[in-house]
Amino acid sequence: MKIELYENFIKGEKMVDWTHFNKNNGGSDSDAFEEMIYLLFCTKYDKKEGIFGYFNQRGIEKEPIKVNDKCIGFQAKFYTTKLSDNTPDLIKSIKFAKRDYPNISKIEFYINKEYGQGRKKGTNKPQGQIKVEEFAEKNDIEIAWYLKSKLDVILFQPEYQRIHEKFFGKEKSFLDYIEELNIYSNSLFENIKDDLTLKDNPIKLNRDSYINEIDEKVSENDCFLINGNPGCGKSALAKEFLKQKDCPILMFKPDDFDVENIQFFFDRFNLSLNEFREFFKDFDEKFILIDSAELIGTLKNQRVIDEFFKLMIQDSWKIIFTSRLNYSNSLKLNLKVNLNFKVDEITVKELSLNELVSLFEENKLKLPQNIKFKKSLQNLFYLNAYLSNIDNIDLEDESEIKDVLWDLIIKKSHYQYGNNPDKREECFLRFIEMKSSNPYFKFESDYFCQEILNDFQRDGIISNISDKYYFCHDIYEDWGLEKIINKNFNESSDYEIFFKKINDSVKFKVAYRKWLHYQLNNNYGNVDEFLDFVIVDDQCRESWVDETLFAVVVSNKFELFLKKFKFQIMSDEFILKRILYWLQTIFRKESDSQFSKLVKEHANKIIYKPFGVYWEKFISFLYDNLEKWNKSQMEIIVPYLLEWNRHYSEGDATRNSSLIGLKFYENLEANDYYGVDKLKDSCVSIILLGSKEIKNELEEILNKTLLNQ
Repeated sequence: MKIELYENFIKGEKMVDWTHFNKNNGGSDSDAFEEMIYLLFCTKYDKKEGIFGYFNQRGIEKEPIKVNDKCIGFQAKFYTTKLSDNTPDLIKSIKFAKRDYPNISKIEFYINKEYGQGRKKGTNKPQGQIKVEEFAEKNDIEIAWYLKSKLDVILFQPEYQRIHEKFFGKEKSFLDYIEELNIYSNSLFENIKDDLTLKDNPIKLNRDSYINEIDEKVSENDCFLINGNPGCGKSALAKEFLKQKDCPILMFKPDDFDVENIQFFFDRFNLSLNEFREFFKDFDEKFILIDSAELIGTLKNQRVIDEFFKLMIQDSWKIIFTSRLNYSNSLKLNLKVNLNFKVDEITVKELSLNELVSLFEENKLKLPQNIKFKKSLQNLFYLNAYLSNIDNIDLEDESEIKDVLWDLIIKKSHYQYGNNPDKREECFLRFIEMKSSNPYFKFESDYFCQEILNDFQRDGIISNISDKYYFCHDIYEDWGLEKIINKNFNESSDYEIFFKKINDSVKFKVAYRKWLHYQLNNNYGNVDEFLDFVIVDDQCRESWVDETLFAVVVSNKFELFLKKFKFQIMSDEFILKRILYWLQTIFRKESDSQFSKLVKEHANKIIYKPFGVYWEKFISFLYDNLEKWNKSQMEIIVPYLLEWNRHYSEGDATRNSSLIGLKFYENLEANDYYGVDKLKDSCVSIILLGSKEIKNELEEILNKTLLNQ
C-alpha cells in the first residue's frame, strides 16, 4: 500500500492522514466516523437529498436503499480494539438488520481497522471474518468490506475532497511534507541538463556503456561514485540512470546538511527523522543522489551528513554521489574507512577528439580553429554552452572559451536593447559573494538587480527552490569566484589587503585553491612574489597558508617550491605537517597487495598506500637535508616514511626513506633523548622494510660493529 501512496505523492494527489482525524473532530471519533461514512455512502449512490434514518438505529445506520435489484444498507464501525475482537458486534448488526429489514440483500461494513491474515490452510481470511460471512450467508446477505486501506484510497479521490477536508481538515500532515520533500528533490533533479541542445533541438549522446556499468555495480554496493572533471556530464549521467528507475528517488546538495544536527535537516521539511524512515522503510529499491559531493568536505559539521548516510544505508537506500575527480579520493576514503561502506565507482571521461569531430560532422557544424577552444569543447558543459550560443560565437576568436561564454551568458554583451552588461556582471558577482557566505541568504537588491536575478533564473543559470538559491551548474559559480579573486588580486595595493577583500568562507577557500593552482601551472611569474608573502611573511593567517600549500602540492611547481622555501619548511613545523598531510590525503590509493586483498575479502577492511611522484620528490627533499632535522621534526616525519616503506620495498624513494630512517636512528642513539623508544623502533622498522635498498650501508655498519668487538 505504501508504494501506491508514494506513486500518488509524485502525481500530487491528496493523501489521508488519520492522525488528523482525531484532532479535527475534537475527540468524538465514533460520531464523526459515522457522519463521514454516511456522507460517503450518499455520495457513492448519488443520494443528494440524504437517506431516512432513526436515532440510534439498530443493525444498519440508515434505512436500506434500492440499487437495481439489490436492497443495500451500511454500517459504520469505529473500533479502538482489534477487528477480530469485535466479531460478536458485527454478527449482532447483521442479525438486527435482517430482523428489521427482511428484504435486505447486502450490507456494506465501513471500519477503521484491518483484519490480520488468517492461518487456516487454503485461505488468507481470519476466523473472525469467516464467522461473520458465514452468518451473513445463512441469512442471504452479501457482505462488502470497506476497511482502513480501502478508505485510504476512497478518501483521496477527487470526488470525495470536500468530505476529506471536513473530517481531516486542510492542515498539512507528514504525508504532505513528504510530498513537499519530493517536490524539492525533483526541482533539483530537473535542473540537471541531460541533453545537448543545438538551436532548441536535442542531440542525444550514447552513454549506454556507462549506464550498464552503473546498473551492474550499484546493486552490489552501498554507495556508488560517479567521478570526473567539472562539466564532463556526471550529474546528467546519474539522472539518465535514475530516470529508468520506478521507485523513490531523492536528491540533495551537500550544503542542505550544513546544520547543527540531523533533525534540523528534517525540520526544514517539517518532518521528523522517524517519520521519514518509517514511510520509506518498505520500499525494496530506493536511491539518494548527492550531487557535487566534493563539497561534503567543506561542511562545518560533517558528523551530520555522516550520520545521515549511516541511517540511510541501514534502511537499504542506495546512495549515488557525483564528485570532481580531484576530490573523489578523500570522499571514497571517508565512505570506506570511516563509515565502512561498500563503495564502487566509475570515472566519466570527456569526449575524445574523434568523438567531437564526428558529432560536428553529423550535425554539419564547423569546428573552431582555436586549439584551446577545441579542447574545451570535449567537455560536455562547454560543448552545450557553445552549441546553445553558436550563432553569437566568432570561430576565429583566440580567447579562452570561458571568457567568451562569460560575455555571452552572464553579461549578455551581444544583447543591445534594455541590457546593461556591466550591471549584470556586478549583480552576479554580488550574488556569489553573498551566497558563498550563507546558502540561505536573502538577496537585498535594487529593483534592476532583482530583474537581472529573475533573468538569470529564466536563463537556467540559477534557481530558487524552497526559498534557497542554487546554481544550475557549479561551473557558473566557479567562473564568478575566479573573477572575484582575480579582480581583488589585480586591484589590491598589497597582498594583505587582497586577503581582507576575499571572505574566508569555505567556498572562497576552495575557489582560492583552484585559482592559485591555475596560476602556478600557467602564470607562475604572476604569483612568485605573492608566494613569498604567504610563506615567508608572518602576517598571513595559517588558514590561507594551508590553502596555499594544498594548491602547491597538486601543482607542477611543487619541486620548485621545495627548493625555494627550504628554510621555511625546515623551520616551521606547521608547514612541514601540512605538506605531509596534503600528500597523504591527496596521493593515497587502495593497496593491491595480496595481503590487502585478503584483508578486504575476510575483514571488509581496506588498506591504503601512498603513491606518486610528488611523494618521491618530498622524500628526496627530506633526504637532501638529512643532517638538519631535529627530534621534534623526526617525530613528524617518521610515521610517513614507515607508511611508504610498508608498501614499497624497492626504488629510489624507498632507498632514501631507509637512509633517513638509519640516520634518524643514529641521531637518537647518539643523543640521550628521553622517551624515544617507540620512535627508535619505528626507525628500525623503516630500515628493515627497506633493507634490500641499503644492503651496502647495513653491511658497512655490521663490519664496523664486528671490528669494534
